[in-house]
Amino acid sequence: MESVTNPFDPFHSPGARQVLVVDDDPYSLMSVTEVLESAGYYVVQASRVSEATERISTVAPDLIVLDVNLPDVDGYTFCRQLKADTRFSHIPVLFMTSRDEVEDCVEGFAAGGEDYVTKPFRRDELIARVKTHIRLHDALQAMDRLRALAFDANPLTHLPGNTSIEASIQEAIDKGEEKMVLYADLDNFKAFNDRYGFDRGDRLLRYTADSLLQCITTAGSGFVGNVGGDDFVAIVDLSQADEIGAAILATFDKGISSFYDSEDVVKGGIFTVNRKGESEFFPLAAISLAGVPLKKDRFFRTAEVSRVCAKIKKLAKKITGSSYVVDQREN
Repeated sequence: MESVTNPFDPFHSPGARQVLVVDDDPYSLMSVTEVLESAGYYVVQASRVSEATERISTVAPDLIVLDVNLPDVDGYTFCRQLKADTRFSHIPVLFMTSRDEVEDCVEGFAAGGEDYVTKPFRRDELIARVKTHIRLHDALQAMDRLRALAFDANPLTHLPGNTSIEASIQEAIDKGEEKMVLYADLDNFKAFNDRYGFDRGDRLLRYTADSLLQCITTAGSGFVGNVGGDDFVAIVDLSQADEIGAAILATFDKGISSFYDSEDVVKGGIFTVNRKGESEFFPLAAISLAGVPLKKDRFFRTAEVSRVCAKIKKLAKKITGSSYVVDQREN
């Protein structure tokens, strides 16, 4: 059964909170969708865990309504997988089950679920539980941001900030490690913010942070920090740098169109007012990566690395679309 909304358009209804419904029963899937959409939520559908995983990677839902009995992976196992992944562990999960035995409820909570609703569900109860857990999630996120401000972390992406970035680069220099510092910056981000607003801009920044983390984690290990705004820094093994750089570009480009309205995707960009107060066309946002290798005795201070990163970033940003430029100089 086809979804009633486009699962890859997270802004089908701008401002609406997003709920992912995972259920292999077409009737149940449609019923939940109709109830939640009537309450003002934007619903994304999936009938299998494999589909749900793809949806989550593209659309960051505010809550997941998850059926326990699914054809490929049971709901409890999928919930445990989500809660073990730092990218998705914060998303509240509301189980739906036809079983209401105590042990079933306990298993749902043990798997990391926030709540459950039994089938057949009552319309008002489902809406109330979804609304309550999204509000609770918002409150917890606000508390996390306050805690983050007390430490060295970006309140939006929760990535380490300047102090940690500088310390990590200096540590690599002092140990003589062969690393690559990747400086990432978004192209046309200001135009995007001006056209769509800060809320959608924040979503794009979180998507960028998640893309960097995903690519680096997949390759092995590394450090990712957020200088501020749309500027990010990653530190990875020199031997894996090119592979990671290519993966970051591909991942970012694969999902960027979903942040734009469909008519702007067709046009390939947006018209908005530039710094001179004139209307100008800006292509879809892209990511520019500047790579600076750290080799023994090449650098002695973080500030030296930062200066080279700034120069290479300028070269990368001159290239149309997403790009990865590496400093080839030996000193």
